Amino acid sequence: MRFELLFLDTVDSSLGRLDYASLPQQELMEMVIEGIANKEAICGDPVDPRDIEEWKGMIVEDGEVLEIKWDERDFKGSLYLE
Repeated sequence: MRFELLFLDTVDSSLGRLDYASLPQQELMEMVIEGIANKEAICGDPVDPRDIEEWKGMIVEDGEVLEIKWDERDFKGSLYLE
């Protein structure tokens, strides 16, 4: 019985990595608040969040997040910042 092992040297090293720059701001912000237990205080229904233009404490212009003002909110959980 003969076994052959083949290594592919041309495999893309970025395969499996998420390209954050290609994601829309809506998706990125939903990822940021994923770990917050009471996220409905920001986005409404956590299963079907509102558009980020309607989120509380957010300044959004042309779909681009300019400012986040969450300093006086009583959130429980953690933010996903990467």
